[in-house]
Amino acid sequence: MDFEYRAKNEEGEEVNGTIEADSKGEALLKLQQRDLYVFEVKKIKVPFYKKEFDLNIALFDNVSDTDLIMFSRQLGIMLESQIGIIESLRILAHQIESNKLKKTVEDVAEKVEGGEPFSKALERYPDIFSPFYIGAIESGEASGNLPQSLQYLEDHIERSSKFKKKLIGAMVYPLFIVFVFSFVVAFLLFFVIPDLVEMIEELDAEMPMITQIVITTSDFVIDWGLLVLILLVAGSFAFFKAIKTEKGKEIFDSTLLKVPVIGAFSRKVYLTYFAESMATLISSGLDMVKSLEVTEGIVGNYVYKNIVAETRKDVKEGRDISTSLKKHPKFFPSLVTQMIIVGEKTGEMEKILKSVVRFYRDEVERSMDSYVKIAEPALIILLGAVVGGLVVAVLLPIYNVGMGM
Repeated sequence: MDFEYRAKNEEGEEVNGTIEADSKGEALLKLQQRDLYVFEVKKIKVPFYKKEFDLNIALFDNVSDTDLIMFSRQLGIMLESQIGIIESLRILAHQIESNKLKKTVEDVAEKVEGGEPFSKALERYPDIFSPFYIGAIESGEASGNLPQSLQYLEDHIERSSKFKKKLIGAMVYPLFIVFVFSFVVAFLLFFVIPDLVEMIEELDAEMPMITQIVITTSDFVIDWGLLVLILLVAGSFAFFKAIKTEKGKEIFDSTLLKVPVIGAFSRKVYLTYFAESMATLISSGLDMVKSLEVTEGIVGNYVYKNIVAETRKDVKEGRDISTSLKKHPKFFPSLVTQMIIVGEKTGEMEKILKSVVRFYRDEVERSMDSYVKIAEPALIILLGAVVGGLVVAVLLPIYNVGMGM
């Protein structure tokens, strides 16, 4: 919220201006910290049309991984250069292109100037700064080495961003083929087949089984296609709504890991997320229990979340992390637990976890390459077979008429 104020400074001069705060009391406190004698503070009323405009900006101006990478990198460099955190945040706020992140950094600078720890100020913006990010910042504050924590975060976000882009990129071409396939088949069934059917009927040609199947399918799509589309959209909406609930997510996540091929691939992805998160948090100075707590909230799968929560509880009670993970060999293979045992014995857990990350990231990339190499020709063959089948279904009766003349 923005507040308008009137006050006097130490020289007795009247000063007017605006200040951002969560409440009138916080605004007064901030002004007093600036050695101002305040005699009026009132909330600025925002016109309705402006609220709508701000809402639209919020909808379209998202904070990307690149924005967070640049923010972490530049802030770390400034702090290493002995520039104070408040001044660093204000300098960065003027350089950031994302309006949402710019406003957030300005707000964080105000909170830090008011005496709030940097990590606590970031907690106010969970849609931008994840528990993982905040956990690493807390560790940096506690150890007095915030620039190093920011360096770890920059590296982590950059690696994760590249990994996610590869996952998405691997799906783009197959999805494009499916889209083209659906469009071509729909076009033939809606517009081409009905006209050709009329021509075939005029020729009084005998219709083979394949032609009858195609005509029946075309009639069904024309008569019921809109209803089927509405049901598919409604079903998709209900499905995505259901998996956002705790029970729905639990069922979906556990089922996903059991699906042949997809389940094995998903387990490799979640193991990569687990090891990457733990390695980064331990590197930044968090202890094992706190690292597990943060990882629990960001691992992304309900099954793995429960395993990490159980492991955190066991470690808190004095047991080794490897002992706890061994109880779930389906989700944490012996390769992972054996490497973690080595990390526990040598005291180089961070290094071992980074090795796990490299191994499973390579495995995921190899799997993606293999799936794409198989999926692309398979989808093209399927598209050709269906379109070819439709063409044969139409031309076969005409060919039969021609042969009978």
